[in-house]
This record gives sequence, structure tokens and C-alpha cells, in this order.
Amino acid sequence: MLVILFDHRPKETRRDLYDREEELSALHSASSEPIILLTGVRRIGKTSVLKVFLNELEVPHALVDVRLPLTSYKSLYSLFSDILSQINKKKSIKSYVEHINGISILGVNISLSWDPRDKPSLLTVMDNLNQAGRVILAFDEAQNLRGKLSNEFLSLIAHCYDYCRNMTFVLTGSEIGLLYDFLKMEDPSSPLYGRHVEEIRLNKFNEQESLDFLKQGFSQVGITTPAEVLNYAVKKLDGVVGWLTEFGFRWSK
Repeated sequence: MLVILFDHRPKETRRDLYDREEELSALHSASSEPIILLTGVRRIGKTSVLKVFLNELEVPHALVDVRLPLTSYKSLYSLFSDILSQINKKKSIKSYVEHINGISILGVNISLSWDPRDKPSLLTVMDNLNQAGRVILAFDEAQNLRGKLSNEFLSLIAHCYDYCRNMTFVLTGSEIGLLYDFLKMEDPSSPLYGRHVEEIRLNKFNEQESLDFLKQGFSQVGITTPAEVLNYAVKKLDGVVGWLTEFGFRWSK
């Protein structure tokens, strides 16, 4: 079934996504790089493009919607518990991590202890995960990972960059300045200093693309919209797909 363009939820297949062929092609070309940045302003459709890419690649992956900073070992280890559980649902990794102290497995769920007395080394966990084959770890709005343990997270990525050839990190960010401040790739004190990242930026739709998006969306729901209304929306909403979607949804009600 075709997903309506004016559906607020992120798209998950290419047939349901308006355009973005160039960006998806770039993501596929970069899929074996250690670090990929997917950037663009808010409401531009990064999550949709990322989900479509991950589903097409057919590589075990984890996608984390980052909402909280890394302020404690509990937050850091909960994050990676979620990641391992997601991957384990797609491809069993139990045999690669079950022997590590501080890891417990219940069904497909994998939990990492954050107790200082038995918390596992995340470097060891990633090294063992790397042995399971290709995986992609994606972090949506990664600039929110800033916090007092952010350097530990960056050190982990740097370690994987050097030693985990089966692992790719995809980081999205709508606050691009904050994302670069977080990664500190030009700061000699940063674990990621001098590392290469592949950046793919989502641009706004131009006026013709915005107009075509609205026309297709209204056609899907069987509504004819006056040209002056469409042109007004195109001018006002500046090619941001999220706002175009919101306009189409509300006008269709």
C-alpha cells in the first residue's frame, strides 16, 4: 500500500518517499565508510531518508532516536543496551557477547550493567560485535549526545574507526554547528581529530519540487487545490518537506 505523502510519520520505503534519489545514492555509495553524517535543517526529512536507506541496505542495524545527553553511565550503557537488542532481533549476536562480564540476555533483549563493579568495557563489546559481521549503528539527532560522557562516546567511535572494519556509524543532525562542536574533528584533543567523515546534506526542495510535492499529495487524497493556494504555500514554506507535509495534512482535513 502506498503511504500518503502527507502522512506525518517517517517513510520507510523508497516508493513512499518523494524524490531524494541523489541522497539515497550517495548513502549507498558511502555505506562502507566508518562514519557518515546525514545533515539538514529540522523537518527536512532526514529520518525518512535514513530509514529508507537502512531498509534497502539489508544489513543488521540499530537506529536510536537520541533525546537525552550522556550525563551518566546509566544513560550511556542504556543506549548501547538498546543498540545490541535491536541488532540481536535482526541477527543473533548472542554467541559473540554472552561471555562478556556485565552482560545479561533475556530472549532477544541484551542488557549492559552500568554498575561500576561489573560494567563491561564498551570497547570489548564493540570488538566482539564486529566479529559478527557487518552492522550499522545510526543515531538520529546525534548532537544531543553531548554531555559529560560524550568524550567516552567519541573515543568508542574512534576505536571502531581504527579496529572495527565491519562497523559503520551514521549520525544525523539538524543543528549542524552543534553536531560539529560535539564531534570536534578539528580539535587535536578530540578522539576523532583528523578522522575522515562522509557528509551527505539534505537540501530544501526548490519551488518546482515543492509545488510537485503538494500536487502529488493532494492528488493522492483526491483534492483539487487552487493554484494561488499552492503558490502561496510554496513561497511561505521555503521547501521544508515537514512544513509542506503539515500544510497538506491540514488543508486536506
